[in-house]
Amino acid sequence: MDPNTMVILKEWKKKQKQEYLILAFNTMQTKQLVFSNELNEYLQPTKTSKWIVHVQNKYGLGTITTHGLRHTHCSLCKKRVLVLRKYRIF
Repeated sequence: MDPNTMVILKEWKKKQKQEYLILAFNTMQTKQLVFSNELNEYLQPTKTSKWIVHVQNKYGLGTITTHGLRHTHCSLCKKRVLVLRKYRIF
């Protein structure tokens, strides 16, 4: 992952630790989920769809599914890697 994403995830982990500590959840376990529900359990698969629809409605964006968003992200990552390889200095 790129350094910016890692910084964001580290900040999220810190915030998650603080919020779950108030709820008496141990987030120091080795298998701690990155994104969990209010009970520190797996999110329901429909949760991401609801988030996407909320953002689309709030900002007047076009429609995209969770699956479509994942494919778009992969395509953008692949394109970026190709651009970086083009300018790589050997």
